[in-house]
Amino acid sequence: MGTGHHADGKPVPQFVLTAAEEGPHERLLMPVLVSGQDDGGAGSGVIVKAGRIGHGKGLPICRTCGVQYEAPRPDCPVCLDERQYVGWEGQQWTTLARLRADGHRGRLDVERPGVIGVGAVPSVAVDQRALLIRSPSGNVLWDCVGYLDDDLAHEVEELGGISAIAVSHPHFYGVMTEWGRAFDAPVYIHEADREWVGRPDPLIKYWAGDTHPIAPGMTLINAGTHFAGGTVLHWADDPEGRGALFSGDIFMVVMDRRWVSFMYSIPDFIPGGTVAAGE
Repeated sequence: MGTGHHADGKPVPQFVLTAAEEGPHERLLMPVLVSGQDDGGAGSGVIVKAGRIGHGKGLPICRTCGVQYEAPRPDCPVCLDERQYVGWEGQQWTTLARLRADGHRGRLDVERPGVIGVGAVPSVAVDQRALLIRSPSGNVLWDCVGYLDDDLAHEVEELGGISAIAVSHPHFYGVMTEWGRAFDAPVYIHEADREWVGRPDPLIKYWAGDTHPIAPGMTLINAGTHFAGGTVLHWADDPEGRGALFSGDIFMVVMDRRWVSFMYSIPDFIPGGTVAAGE
């Protein structure tokens, strides 16, 4: 396996990483691992934290945004909100079990030194991408996706597992509770966005205020804009030591690197303001 091991011990420039939702972002062409493929045993289907994965396999997941709910319901509040949308064919649902049966598999991409992209192939929902930050003090999963299976969990465990999960805003909630349960990891959500959590769980830790440290050198910052609880993650101890900002799409990185954009609704093009990158 060893996909993520190429990322250790190499210098990295200061950068802002955005998660793959609706805006432009930098994606490096690096080695790819699809979980469950014939890779010499990595896709063995070993269950991480036996008994953890599986409880949520039948719970409803919105096909449009990827958010999982604790029980069947007629609508998805996240998609009814003007910052998202209901698909033209109306509300559609799936489950983790159905996604797996339909041929979806986990995907890991080396994005930067110490940073592994986590997603699914074929894509799920709006093709969100999470980022696994590999730190000596414990790995942190930044943002989440609407997919998880035993093979993907095994691959992440081989990379050191997950000590904490932090999510920027509701469009990346995905199956965060299932991820948290699989790794016995706390899931950090800003208190201002509590109402959007579709599958409450004691593992979800609500924080308040402007900043909140979750690990040595890693601090959550409430930046608002897209959602009241919109959060970015500052990693002070990235491999080069110059700092990295993980922005989700709270800060939109545009093609002209002198600028970043703040959007209230990305799919509906409702602006939240634009400023120069140095401000």
